[in-house]
Amino acid sequence: MLINALSFKFWCTLFFHTLLFSPLLANKFAWPTANQSYLKNQSPENYIQPTISGKLISGYFGCVRAEGRQFHEGLDLKAIQLDQRGESTDEVFAFTAGKVVYINDVAWKSTYGKYVVIEHSSLNLPVYSLYAHLRSIDRALMVGTMVLSGQVIGILGRTASYPIPKSRAHLHWEIGIRYTNAFGDWYQAKKFKSPNYHGIWNGQNLGGIDPLAFFSFCQKEPSPKAFFNKLPRALTLRVSTSKVPDFCIRYPIMVIDDIIKNDLTGWEVSFTWNGVPVEWKPLYSQQHPLEKGGTIRIVRYEKELIETNQCRKLLSFSSGKPHATATLKNILQLLFGFN
Repeated sequence: MLINALSFKFWCTLFFHTLLFSPLLANKFAWPTANQSYLKNQSPENYIQPTISGKLISGYFGCVRAEGRQFHEGLDLKAIQLDQRGESTDEVFAFTAGKVVYINDVAWKSTYGKYVVIEHSSLNLPVYSLYAHLRSIDRALMVGTMVLSGQVIGILGRTASYPIPKSRAHLHWEIGIRYTNAFGDWYQAKKFKSPNYHGIWNGQNLGGIDPLAFFSFCQKEPSPKAFFNKLPRALTLRVSTSKVPDFCIRYPIMVIDDIIKNDLTGWEVSFTWNGVPVEWKPLYSQQHPLEKGGTIRIVRYEKELIETNQCRKLLSFSSGKPHATATLKNILQLLFGFN
């Protein structure tokens, strides 16, 4: 009986993983909440949850808060189902197949409240998705759990390290990339007063893209790589270093040439307006002699694109010359390990 039980478990596991990573399901995308208004082409008022300001734009991704000065890295989706106490009961779903890589089930430890992070490594460019302010997390979920597109991962809510009223219960939904595996070293070097409860899945180590634009794109062309290729480049830098950042190992499809480690003298990196690196070109000694490690040179920039997005301004300008801001320096420190 033991052999039969083990065999049954083995074949069930094999079947599930085969199903999970089959071409049919790998490219399947599900809306992450029970509110299907977006899929029905209804007005955004039916699915976007604004802040206390009441301005609909405040629930979107980007420089949408505090008159454009505050960055919102996700999309806020409103509740439509309530229990007798007025608490939300909407189910939250994995937007595509992947693996649970982080669960925070202690609300006060994060502005995200209770949240789940799923990594989608079966896509041609692996991204994470994050589901925050959850009322509860499905008990079956653990770190390492494989989930299918549309699988329930929790209940939409209003948990956070700050109060969110019942009337504004929502899902904060993010999609993006992770800067580094060495986030702990960066965090320690910064000497922040609060502890890092969330390891590499701390929000400061995550670079988001517009979830609504990404979802809409993938409904038509299920290729994250193609989406990232279409993102406008706001800034291109040359960074002198002989190191290969772990980002390039985790996102090799963003590297546009072969990496020859013993001749590497730097990188030419292009960023979106909010600091997500989307293209990496290795530099070698013949074209780019090795300078002092950490030397940064600005190659190209789109001034209008940078200045339009004040909430994540990567460059400042003095006497017409561009300079890296603290925001950009932090991103480079995360990517390259600079102090």
